[in-house]
Amino acid sequence: MPDLTWKEAILQVLRDQTEAMHYTEIAEAIAERGLRSELGATPASSVAATLATSLQSEVVRVARGYYALQKGPEQPSLQPVPVSIEEADDTGLINAF
Repeated sequence: MPDLTWKEAILQVLRDQTEAMHYTEIAEAIAERGLRSELGATPASSVAATLATSLQSEVVRVARGYYALQKGPEQPSLQPVPVSIEEADDTGLINAF
């Protein structure tokens, strides 16, 4: 089983996608693929924190909570994911308890 860092695992998941993914979907994909041996109590929060701090030059936020790799010469242009105002992030302090 590979034991990648959060950054490496996120990049690997996003490289395989043609559309933007929500950070909770990224966390689920990392768990399903077994890219990390230790996920911790809140893997979605770990993914969100890594996206916000360590991957700003490699990943673009296309909508609230949705991320994709920066457009490169071999990658097609990504369209923003439509998100309704009623849709809210499901993670937070209250949900962690």
